[in-house]
Amino acid sequence: MPVPIIVLIIVASVLVLAAAILLYFTVFAHSRVKRTANELIAKFEKAHATLFGQDSQYIKRLETISSMNITYIDTYIEWNKRFKDVRDIYDNKALASTNIIKDLLADRRYKELKANLPDFRDIIDVYVKNVENLDRNLQSKFRDEEECRQLLIHEREIYRNIKTDYFTRQGDMNLVLSTFDKLYHKLDAYFELVDQNIDNARYSDATTLLKEKIAPVLNQIVDILKILPGICIQITTVLPEKISNLNIKYDEMIGEDYQLSHIILREDITKMQSQLKIFADDAKAMKLQGLQGQIDKMAHSIDEINAKFHDEINARKEFELGKDATYIHQSKVQKSFVNIKHHDPEIRSIFLFGDAEQAMMDNLGELIERTTNTRSNLDSYINSITKTPYTILLKTMEELRDQTEEADKAIEEYNAYLLSLKNDSEYANKMLSQYFNKLRLAEKDVRDMNIPVISERFSPQFERIYSLID
Repeated sequence: MPVPIIVLIIVASVLVLAAAILLYFTVFAHSRVKRTANELIAKFEKAHATLFGQDSQYIKRLETISSMNITYIDTYIEWNKRFKDVRDIYDNKALASTNIIKDLLADRRYKELKANLPDFRDIIDVYVKNVENLDRNLQSKFRDEEECRQLLIHEREIYRNIKTDYFTRQGDMNLVLSTFDKLYHKLDAYFELVDQNIDNARYSDATTLLKEKIAPVLNQIVDILKILPGICIQITTVLPEKISNLNIKYDEMIGEDYQLSHIILREDITKMQSQLKIFADDAKAMKLQGLQGQIDKMAHSIDEINAKFHDEINARKEFELGKDATYIHQSKVQKSFVNIKHHDPEIRSIFLFGDAEQAMMDNLGELIERTTNTRSNLDSYINSITKTPYTILLKTMEELRDQTEEADKAIEEYNAYLLSLKNDSEYANKMLSQYFNKLRLAEKDVRDMNIPVISERFSPQFERIYSLID
């Protein structure tokens, strides 16, 4: 390679190296200085914003508290002095340093800036440290207030939800509107007192109010609102309608000559109406313990009474439909028994009755006597001056009907037995006649044989058979 070219390459390499070194000590160094300067400016501005923003508000808050609570005057003076020290001493120095940094950057006086950066850093770091200490201490000072305010926000949110739920279902709770108005007025007063305590830095009093007065009441209201609307509807609508319908039905049935004293009296309906007023008063006073059970008991009682009214109505229909037929049947069966008793001597003269037949007659007599007694009871109920419930009349009539059917069946069985005796007797007479004729023929045959020995042998047997037939 020619010597001039080699020389040119060497010279070019030296120039490139020199340019790189120049860039390093100029452009790159300036970038590092600018970055460091900007970081210091950012640190100052952040601390400055904290001091004149959040910390300044803390000091103003202390000033406000001290104006209402004299016990905080010394506290305010102490903290205000600390704030002013940081503001007037450290902040002024740091602000001046920051302004100088900005001016040097603007004028691109990087060499001078680099030379002074360590001093600026020390001033700003001291300032930031003082601001952070002040801010941390102020936050600690107001931690009780912050916790108290968070608790207040929580309880106010529950209160807001309660009111939303209440106003949504207000139409169902007209019965207790005045009660809730008083309750809300009292709660509003409590919340206002909490705000006053917080403003006066009485955090312990505020927390006590929130935890011991407000929170328990709000929790109870939440539980109450789960059941109270249903209770109010039952007291104001369901039960009054049930009692009114019961009263109307009672009057209708009394007018139709029903006896209802065994089910309910007029006084009982009046007592229900009085009890309903007690239910309403208990609901208004929030005395809900056991109230739902009492309401359910009254509703169930009314339902049972209506069911018994229905039973009386049905019993009357069945009784009036079946009474005449039952009486006629009983009379018929009784006449049948009288007829049997009338012909009993004649029957006994024809047939030989033993213990079994006598037991049948005795049973018939007992069955007929039962129907007679039951009919007498039924007549007494019907003709009584005091009306008898139709359920009792129907039950007695059904007893009479069942007893009559039992007696009728027994008479049928007895008559069937007599008929069987008659048939057996007629068959026996028929057979006796046939055997008598055969016996006469056999006797004639023996006589016609005219053999003394045979006649003597059979003659006693013929006489014995004739005696049996007689």
